[in-house]
Order: sequence, then structure tokens, then C-alpha cells
Amino acid sequence: MPTSDQEIQDYSKLIDAICESKTRRAIALIERGAPRFDPAPEPSAHRYTALAFAAYCGQLEVLNYLLVNVEETPEEVASAFMDAMSSGHTECAGRLHEAGASLDCGALQNAASGNHAAACIWFLEKLRPLAQPEAFGMALQVALESAAQLNAIDAATALLSAGARADGTKSRPLRCATCKNHHEMVSLLIRHGADIDAFDLSDAPGLRPSAMSMYAADNPEHAHVRAILDAAQAARQLRAAPASHPTTTSSLAPGRS
Repeated sequence: MPTSDQEIQDYSKLIDAICESKTRRAIALIERGAPRFDPAPEPSAHRYTALAFAAYCGQLEVLNYLLVNVEETPEEVASAFMDAMSSGHTECAGRLHEAGASLDCGALQNAASGNHAAACIWFLEKLRPLAQPEAFGMALQVALESAAQLNAIDAATALLSAGARADGTKSRPLRCATCKNHHEMVSLLIRHGADIDAFDLSDAPGLRPSAMSMYAADNPEHAHVRAILDAAQAARQLRAAPASHPTTTSSLAPGRS
């Protein structure tokens, strides 16, 4: 059936009401039969639903109304869960989880990428009792890489506190931060034990493996990052150096020249 102009207008009004936090108007439009998903999406485009917009915008009342009064598919619930995590709305994420959304670790990456520390913590508290230690640790590491890539300091701090290892996965988070010139993230990861010599060359053939600072040296605009890496290298060498003891010179014996 061809899409009518009225359907398109009603959908637009519904989404506007959700995004503008006009809860009563949004619910009234749903009750009057406004389409819950884009009736005329671009070819191959993702069809954003009203549920997804409610999740992303943190509109818990609208989201709950849709879950209670409208038959949402498991796929729509799962997609909305990812959107709630992307924007850090843990109440909406929690409600969607109750409605059947699984704890997809991609949602943790979304929260980390958006620098939503509270959402990361909420997700990890839910995941920890369910996941095997190895799977839990891998979820932490992948999320930390996402945070490092986008300089999400708050999220990275939360992940490190939860057990993510700055030196895990060949210190890939440090490599990500170095490549992106995120000097604050570089400092954070080094403070938490990132190995500046564990340079993962798996997808960067030709780079020299001796240190992160060598990579930064090839990028003049990375002077601040290079200085941080060089300082960390110098500090490590100082700690590794054997302790020196002052040499005492014996006094000449009396009567000897």
C-alpha cells in the first residue's frame, strides 16, 4: 500500500513530540494511530522506530507506554536498547532489558564511545554475574578500546576501575589513543600500566615495533603525546637502572704519602 502524506506527517509529529519531551502529545498521537516507524525510509536506510527515539531521548514514560500497549518485536526492543546505551539513559536501558533485550556487549561499546560512565557501570553490574570471566574481561577490553579511540575519559576511568587492563590486548587502547593524538587518554592509560613498547602491528605493517613514541615521532602534530610517551619511557628506564652506591675513598694511612 502506498504511503500517504498524512502518515508521513503523523510520524514526523510523533518523533518531534518525543524529541521535544512532549510526553502527553506523543502518547496521544500513538493512541490515534500515528505510525511508529518511518513510513517512507530512504532505500537501505535503518527504519527508526518511535521506541528507538524514546530510548535515545530518555523518554521513559513514552517508552513504557509503547512496551505495555503496543506489540514491539524483539528486534525493535534490542535496537532500542542499543540506542538507550548510546545516549547513556540507564533507566530506559533497564526497562528494555526487562522487556527482553539481551546484554549485547555492543551496547557497552556504545556507552563507552559516548563517554557514559554510569551506563558502563550499570551494564557491567548486570553482566558480571552472567558472563564467564574470560568473556567479561574481553567485553571490558573492547569497550576500553572504543573509549580510547574517542577520548572518552570518564568511561575509560570507569572501565579501568571495573577491571579493564590498560596493558591488555597488546596495549591496543594506548595505540588507539596515540594514533588519535588524545594526550589525556594516553596519560590515563600509562598511569594504569599500559606498556608503551607493546605496539600491536597486526594491522599496521611497516611501523617500527620499538615503542609508541616512534609512531608519534612520525606525526609532528603529536608533539604533546610524544612528550608524554618519552617521559614514561625515561621514567621506566630510571626505575630499571641498578641502584648506584657512592664510592668511598679510603684515607691514606698515617705516615704514608
